[in-house]
Amino acid sequence: MGDVVASRTSCRPAARLEAGEVRAALTREMIVEHFHIEVRGREDGWWRGRQCPACRKRWGSLAGSGFCIGQRGWVCKACSAKGDLLDLVGRMAGLNLGTHFTVVLSLAAALAGVTPDANPVMRASRRVELAKVELARRRAAAIAETQRRHEARQTARSIWDGQLTDHPSGRAYLAGRGLDAGALIARGAVRFCPVGWRPADQAGDPTVALYDWDGTVLSVVRRRIALDEPKAPGLTGHPADGTLVGHVGQITKAVDVIVTEGVVDSLTAALAWPHAVVLGAHGAAQLPAVVAGAAPRVKAAGGRLIIVPDPDQPGQDAAVEAARHALKVGFSLDRDLDVVELGAGRDLNAAWCAGWRP
Repeated sequence: MGDVVASRTSCRPAARLEAGEVRAALTREMIVEHFHIEVRGREDGWWRGRQCPACRKRWGSLAGSGFCIGQRGWVCKACSAKGDLLDLVGRMAGLNLGTHFTVVLSLAAALAGVTPDANPVMRASRRVELAKVELARRRAAAIAETQRRHEARQTARSIWDGQLTDHPSGRAYLAGRGLDAGALIARGAVRFCPVGWRPADQAGDPTVALYDWDGTVLSVVRRRIALDEPKAPGLTGHPADGTLVGHVGQITKAVDVIVTEGVVDSLTAALAWPHAVVLGAHGAAQLPAVVAGAAPRVKAAGGRLIIVPDPDQPGQDAAVEAARHALKVGFSLDRDLDVVELGAGRDLNAAWCAGWRP
C-alpha cells in the first residue's frame, strides 16, 4: 500500500509558480534591499532611485523626478520607461521580462519567499491571504492619495497666486524662443517665478499651471531659464497627471483640442492655435493619459483632437499610445483626429521658430 501511495505522489505534476501570487507578495522594500538600490523619499510616497535601470541616467542628470519606485511599479520621468515590480526585478537583474519571464519570476519569487507548494489547500489559503493584504493596501493607498491630492491642490493654488504677472528676464527668455510674451500673459497662460529654483538661479522663470481634471490648480511647473537639468520641474511631491495651460473643463461644442508635451511647446500651441483648448502633458509619459481623459469629452462635443508629439522616441511612442486611446472612442484619422508630424528633430517650438504654422 505504501508503494502505491509513493507512486501516486511521484506522479503528481510539479506545482508551478503563479505570477499573480508572486506579484502580490513582492514589495519594493525587497527589491531595494536585494539589489542595494540607493533611494530617497518618504516611506508612504514614491522613492527616487539613484540610477534608472533603462536609460542608466543618474541623479545628477535625471530630469524632473527621475527614476521613481512606487508601491506597485516604477517609472523614469527622463526616458518614460515604466513597469510593475516584476519588471523592475528583471531590469535590475539585466533580464528582459518578456524574453526571460520564467527566470525573472523565479528570482522575484525567491525575493518574496513564494515557493510552489504542492499542497493545493495551503496554496489556496496563501492566495486568499495575499488577496486580503493587497486589498487593504489598495484601500490605504487610495485614502492616502486622496489626502495628498487635496493638500497638493491647496498648496499649488497659493503658489500660483503668488507668481508674478510679468518679469523682464522671463519675457526675454520667451522672446528667444519665438514666443509673444504679451499675448501669453493676456491669455493667462504664463506667469513668472519671483525666486530662483536654486540659489544661483535668477528670478523670472516662466511658470504655467498644471490643472487637475476639474480645473483646479494641481501643481506649478516652471521652465528654468538656466540651461542645466532639470529643465522643467514641478512642485516637489505634487502629482504630474494634470494638464498644462488649459484643462478639460474648457472643452465646449466643436472646439479644437491640442495635446502636446512640455512647458514651451504648450505655450507655443497657445499661440499657434489661439482659439483652441491646449492640454499640455507634463512629459511624454503623461501624454497618453491626457488623451485618454480628454478624448471622450472632445468626441461628445463634436470637436477635433490634434496631437503634437516630440520627435524623440519617447514622444513618438507616447503619440502612438495616445492615438490608440482616441481611436477607441470613435475618432478617425484625417477626419477628427490629427497627429502632427513636424519633421525629424523638430518639436513644436522649433518648427514655430522656423516659420511653420498650422
